This record gives sequence, C-alpha cells and structure tokens, in this order.
Amino acid sequence: MSILYFLSIVSICVGYATGLTNIISSFLTNQLHYAEIARPIFTFVILAIMTMVMLGSEKIMVTVTSIITFPLIILLFALSVYMIPNWNLSSFYEPFIMRDFIKILYCRCRF
Repeated sequence: MSILYFLSIVSICVGYATGLTNIISSFLTNQLHYAEIARPIFTFVILAIMTMVMLGSEKIMVTVTSIITFPLIILLFALSVYMIPNWNLSSFYEPFIMRDFIKILYCRCRF
C-alpha cells in the first residue's frame, strides 16, 4: 500500500512540476520578455523550490494560504461581475433533449 501511495504522489508531483514549468517558462518568455531558460535547469529549480516549501513548517503554509484565500475570492467575484455583459445565455433557451445529452456525455466520457 505504501508503494502505491508513493507512486501516486510522485506521479502527481511530476505532473504538477511539468505544468508549473510550462506556465512559468511561458510567462517569463512571453510576458516579461526574458530569454528562455534551459528546461532541465529550470525544472530542477522549480522542484527544489517546491521541496523547500514542503519541508517548511505546516503552520507557515496554512497562514500563507489563508491570507491569500480571501483576496483570491474577492478577485474572482469582481472578475465575474465585470464579465456579466459578455455572458452568452442563448444555450439556456434551446430545447433540452435528454437523448442528445446522454449521447454527448457517453461519447466524451469513453476512453
């Protein structure tokens, strides 16, 4: 059981590190116009930072995440209110056919 748990956590961390590497690299290159950093070095730096955060105290992590939670909620709410004029509600006025819904759901959920 411990081996399965370890493998699942490692695969999640690898996927998360890959996503973080892609997002941060794209942001630095496209938005801040920095030169592209070598991918292996950049990935190692991000993994080292993630490891240092994990090794830090739990109390600090909880405090930091609780501090940034409310500004994030306020920002998301403000963005939602700002986007109200751009909402497209036409799909709510179309007739709902259960057979088509199940067909679409089945086709998208198959492996």
